[in-house]
Amino acid sequence: MGKKSVKLTTAVTAAVLLSSSVMAQDVATAADAGQIDGQEDKQVKGTAEKKKAAPVSLDEAKENLNMAKEQEEKTASEEKQASEAYEAAKKEESEAAQAAAEAVAKAEEAKKEAEQAFQEAVAEAEKAEAEVQDTFDQKQVEQMQAAVNTQEKSQAYTDSQELSKEAQEYLEEVQEKVTVTEEEVQQKQEALEASQADLTEKEGAVQEAQENLEQINGQISSSEAAIETAKANIVKAQEAKAQAEQDIVEAQAALEQATAVYEQAEAEAAEGSPEYKAALEKVEQAKDALSEAQAVQAEKQAALDTANAVLAQAQSAAESAQTDVDQAQKEIEIAQAEGAVAAAQESLAAAVQTEQQAQSVLNSAQSELNAAQTVKDQKDAVLNQKTQEKANAEAALEKAKQEKAAAEQAEAASKEALQEAQEAKTAAESSVASAQTAKNSADSQAEAARKQVEEKQAAVDAAQKAYDEAKKASDNAEAQIAKGSFGFFEEMGAEEALDILNNAPLKEYTEQGNEKDATSLENMKAALEWIKECNELRENHQCADLKVSDSLMAIAQSNTNASGNYIGHTGQFQVGGENLAWGSGSYDPFYGWYTEEKEDYETTGNPDNSGHYFNIIQEGFVYTGFAVNQYSVRYGAAYGQVFNWENYSEQYNDNAMTLEDYTTRFMKYYDGLMNAPQIAEEAAKKLEEAKNALASAQTTYEAAQKKAAEAATVLRQKQQANTQAARKVTSAQNEVKAAEQTTAQKVAAVTSASAKVTSVSQAVQSAKAEVNAAQRTLSDKQQAYQTAKASQEQAAQKKEEQETNLKQKRQAYRALAGKEIGETNAETAAAHLQTAQRNYQTVSAVLRTANEKLSTAKTEAESKETDLKSAQSVTAAKEADLTQAEKARDEIEAVVAADLAEKRQAVEDCKVDLQTAQQDKTDAETDIQTNTEAQKDAESQLTSLRENKPEAEAAVAVAEEARKESEGKVEEAQKIYQDAVDAITPLREAKAAYNTALAEEAKAKENYEKVVEEEAKAVQAVADAKAALEQAEAKKAEADKLSLTEAMKTPIEGANFSYLNAYVDEIKLAEKQVEEAEAVHEDKKAALAEAKNTYDLAKLAYAEAVVDLADAQESYDQFLKTSSEQNEENTQKTEADQKKTENKTDQRETVKTGDPAEPAVYTAVGMGALAAALAAWKKKHS
Repeated sequence: MGKKSVKLTTAVTAAVLLSSSVMAQDVATAADAGQIDGQEDKQVKGTAEKKKAAPVSLDEAKENLNMAKEQEEKTASEEKQASEAYEAAKKEESEAAQAAAEAVAKAEEAKKEAEQAFQEAVAEAEKAEAEVQDTFDQKQVEQMQAAVNTQEKSQAYTDSQELSKEAQEYLEEVQEKVTVTEEEVQQKQEALEASQADLTEKEGAVQEAQENLEQINGQISSSEAAIETAKANIVKAQEAKAQAEQDIVEAQAALEQATAVYEQAEAEAAEGSPEYKAALEKVEQAKDALSEAQAVQAEKQAALDTANAVLAQAQSAAESAQTDVDQAQKEIEIAQAEGAVAAAQESLAAAVQTEQQAQSVLNSAQSELNAAQTVKDQKDAVLNQKTQEKANAEAALEKAKQEKAAAEQAEAASKEALQEAQEAKTAAESSVASAQTAKNSADSQAEAARKQVEEKQAAVDAAQKAYDEAKKASDNAEAQIAKGSFGFFEEMGAEEALDILNNAPLKEYTEQGNEKDATSLENMKAALEWIKECNELRENHQCADLKVSDSLMAIAQSNTNASGNYIGHTGQFQVGGENLAWGSGSYDPFYGWYTEEKEDYETTGNPDNSGHYFNIIQEGFVYTGFAVNQYSVRYGAAYGQVFNWENYSEQYNDNAMTLEDYTTRFMKYYDGLMNAPQIAEEAAKKLEEAKNALASAQTTYEAAQKKAAEAATVLRQKQQANTQAARKVTSAQNEVKAAEQTTAQKVAAVTSASAKVTSVSQAVQSAKAEVNAAQRTLSDKQQAYQTAKASQEQAAQKKEEQETNLKQKRQAYRALAGKEIGETNAETAAAHLQTAQRNYQTVSAVLRTANEKLSTAKTEAESKETDLKSAQSVTAAKEADLTQAEKARDEIEAVVAADLAEKRQAVEDCKVDLQTAQQDKTDAETDIQTNTEAQKDAESQLTSLRENKPEAEAAVAVAEEARKESEGKVEEAQKIYQDAVDAITPLREAKAAYNTALAEEAKAKENYEKVVEEEAKAVQAVADAKAALEQAEAKKAEADKLSLTEAMKTPIEGANFSYLNAYVDEIKLAEKQVEEAEAVHEDKKAALAEAKNTYDLAKLAYAEAVVDLADAQESYDQFLKTSSEQNEENTQKTEADQKKTENKTDQRETVKTGDPAEPAVYTAVGMGALAAALAAWKKKHS
């Protein structure tokens, strides 16, 4: 073909071979380009034999190419549509399978729910029966307790009636002995309360008198202390005055001396300075003017002081007068409050008298009512007793009649029973013999059924064990399958193989769990088939079959996985040789390795391009390993086979075995995983069959047991019946005799009871008449009591209102007067009010006069204050003039005589000292006068207080005497009242005891009637509980017969458990849905199979179109390149010679596939192999 370039077909189905090998030094290792072209020519020729004749021109080749492209595009579209339809069918089939599985699960769930509902129904019935049984037992206990309570309350009622009677008799006895009445006791209590009130008033008067005396004593002490203080102050003031007079003398002398010194110095200075003299004169003139102004101001100040003193006196007089007026007004209010208290006392006294009268009437009415009620109760008790006696007598008569009739019937019945008992005894003896025969037969059947159960149970145990083991294997199968050859090597203990896979330099290209990886079980299984083909080819050359080892299989898998990503040998492990190939999943690597290279070698005699072929038929190779994967990065699939000699890398040959043994070993592991679900399913079916057989045997056994038990029960019942029949004969004979005697007794009892009824009927009529009379009397007394009670309550309310009113008036008086009010009345209160009003008029006149004087004094003081302010203004002006004159003097003086200022200041200081001494004298004289007046006032007040003290002491003595007299009256009234209380207490106690007894009797009667009613309710409750128990037992019996299996056949009847039919309906509906879902699933499976077949045909058509397109393209390219073929062939031969030299050099090391000019490879298009594969597929699917 000259320099013709290699054309690689870019189709999925094009098979690409990499011709390379690793073998002995003298074996060729690669093919040159010319040889590759030769292979391509042979393959195209082989393929063309199946096609139409090759084109003879470029136009015809182009036309064929266009047709091939159209066909390829059409088949590609059809293949895509078929693929989509196939994927849709797969999805629908998967969904249908899921729906069917869900329907099955739903059916199982419905069955479980139904079984649970049936179990719950039985359990609830059992629980309900137990609860109702407990209730029935409890009600029986409550009935017995109610009967005991009735007996107890009946006795208590009888006892209370006796106590009431005794209390009434005792009351009547005491009433005859006691002579004091409640009215008399009330009067004595009121007298005691009045005397106690008088004592309280007298004690208040004593306290008031004592407080007045204590106040006078305190004032006397204060006056005496004031006198002593004033005397001491006078002495101090006199001493101060004497000291001041001495200070005045001394100050006057100092002033005269300083003045003489100053005047002499001043005269001397004036003689030498006329200006200074004039200035001195102006100062003197200013001083004189200031003195005159100050004199006027002092006069005005004195006038103001006098006016203010008058004003202060007037203000004090007015305030004192106002205080007297306020006190006089308060005295009026106190007198008015006293009058209100007096009026309230009179109203209360009237209300008390009215309430006492009403209470007396009520007490009398109460006594009469109690007596009438007692009589009525006694009559009622007699009537009730007689009525009960009559009812008892009538009941006894009726009972006697019934018992007589019953006795007569019993006598007749006993005779008939005797005849029947004799006949029953004969029949019972016959039944015992028949029941014994039936029991013996049932026991034999039960024993046979028991043995069957034991056999079936053993079968279930064995099936359960087998299922558990299969289920465990099935549960782990998916994970184990995902481990691929790793799992297989682990199971086989092939540590070396695992080490190869886990630690290979290029281990990252091995993907455990990837179904396309060489380590997948499916690819390992396929690899063993390829080894089988290899051994068959070796047989043609009389070569021994290659043995297989786990390590070489692992090496092949690791290398092939790496070569799927790297087109070439990896050199990971040192082995004898390796063949690699890449192509589609349906490609046969031995077609290129063996068939083509054998043909090339036999044709050319050149071994350089037949390295794979010689590896396959190498006699020295003893061991092998093979691998295939489906993720070659460029060609879809990769194939790899390694070979090893006997003594080369021996660790990889350990545990090698024949292909048949290795395949058997592998397939056992493979089938165990792949068929694990089916094995588990078959084990489950066998387990279910064994369980069903056991259930059937158990059902048969239970039925046999039940039948045997029933037969035993029947026999026992028959035997008991026979014994009872014999007893009944004897008993019936005795009962006949007893019945005859009873009949005679009952006839006599009827006669006696009839006479009793007549007697008690007459007594009842008499008691009714007495009750009616007592009721009329009681009604009258009740009406009178109600009237008296209403009047007493009204009077008591009025009394309470007056007591509250009096309390409020006393509180008002205490709030005004600051003390409790003493004994008073309306006349006294009126006199006090008149005196207070006259006093108020007097002090009011004094207040008016004081206010007038105060107003005049204010006006005078304001006028004097105005005059003073005017004088102060003049004085201030004169002081300013003096200051100015002194300033001028001082300025001249500083020039003519510097020491004059000091001498003049000395004069001024002496003047100040003199003024101070004079003021001290004036203050001392004022203190003497003030304290002298204070002493006089205190002595005057002391004299008055000493005069009033004897009167206050006498008032205390009088009040104390009155208090003692009142205390005596209280003690006397207390004794009188207590004597009356002591005298009436027995009567009160007797009445209280009687009333208590009546109340207890009424309460006992109420309790008795209540427990009688409760006993009746308890009896009814027992009856109701018994009915409920019978109903619960019936429901329990019905529940014991429930069976889901039977309900699936026949619906449950009856209201108690008919609701369970809904669960059965759910099961039937679910089973129907399962059938429908499985039918749909079957339809989808059929549709999927049809879609797959269509898809396979579409893929085949597409593959054929691809091949045709490759042929057409190749023919077209050949016509275009005819002119340059020879040049291309020469170029290719030169490149091949160069490559051959490189390959021979590389034989000393592991040879690696590759071409420096083209990393892809030396390739050939295997058209013949593809055509053969397509033909085989068509034949398979035809």
